[in-house]
Amino acid sequence: MANSTDEYWSIDGVSLHQFGWSVATVGGSRYDLPTRRGENRVFAYRPGEVHRPKLPQARTIDLTMWVTGTTPGSDPFYDPATPGIGPAVVADPRLRFNDSWDYLRRLVWKPNGAQVTLTRRWWLTVDGTPTLVEADAKAEIADAMSPTMTGRHRATFTMTLLLADPYFYGPEVTTNLTKNVATAVVNLGHDVAGHAHMQLDLIGPLTASRVTNATPSPDV
Repeated sequence: MANSTDEYWSIDGVSLHQFGWSVATVGGSRYDLPTRRGENRVFAYRPGEVHRPKLPQARTIDLTMWVTGTTPGSDPFYDPATPGIGPAVVADPRLRFNDSWDYLRRLVWKPNGAQVTLTRRWWLTVDGTPTLVEADAKAEIADAMSPTMTGRHRATFTMTLLLADPYFYGPEVTTNLTKNVATAVVNLGHDVAGHAHMQLDLIGPLTASRVTNATPSPDV
């Protein structure tokens, strides 16, 4: 994979930050918190409203991108391990652009309506150490992904992805637990909007097992 940066997005293992196409902006909806659904209650003769807990709502993530077939280093299928084939070798820029655009469309459009795996990787301080963390979400294309041509061999577009489940999940972590011994379980897929959404599977010869949380802030 000819990846152009260490912080990047990918879909089903295909990087969206290659030399022939790339996400162009940092910020925007990718950093937004999920909105919430639900309403407070209003009662007669009581000022204001009575608070009711809300649930996270499905959300969209907009990835503003470009794709090109002409710029040196633009071959999205470049394999640095293949001798004699370099990213600056584009024999037919028009064909390369058409192939790249077709590849991106097929990457996100699933005729059976299946979701794709959207992965993000970003630097975060974990236990005092700069760490490249990773998290996945299930997504589906939510718009027509219409290109704006900025030349015959280049276009910009927005890839809008709908997350029915608004959370990003980190990779599975396996930890050995000892009875009556506090054990720290760190999942590097940390998401500030999802720190209270965690699943524990206990495996072993267990009878009336119970796990208690030793860190009330945040109360996972």
